[in-house]
Amino acid sequence: MLIPYSGEVALIKLAGYTVAGALLRRVYGSRFNYLIFGLLRFVAGSIVWLAIGLLLAAAIPPDKYANVDSLALLPERIIVWVGLIFVVFQINHPKGPGRFCLCVLAGIGWSYGLDGVVALLRWLIPSFGTTAWC
Repeated sequence: MLIPYSGEVALIKLAGYTVAGALLRRVYGSRFNYLIFGLLRFVAGSIVWLAIGLLLAAAIPPDKYANVDSLALLPERIIVWVGLIFVVFQINHPKGPGRFCLCVLAGIGWSYGLDGVVALLRWLIPSFGTTAWC
């Protein structure tokens, strides 16, 4: 749990978040570099997930941890998508609260969609996602 991604999964997440940055850039009419957005989303998500994981590991017994671990994805994603979209796009190119909320919801859905891609690849390729970082 503390290192949630293998090398292949990290690349899929980075690529997916970069595409999300390009889409958000279009929606907001921004010139922010979508490659940097993808990297920021990946790093911020990893840091917040690590913090939540450490809190859960300290508070939840190991036999119940797997269920709580899955549920904790939603707060992590809400925190990161709200924070990044607000700081990177909404402050400099305000689009109103409705558009902001839709973009946050789309980002959360996008994260779960990337999880679906990873799950599908793990199902199709049994060794997928087992490569270490280095």
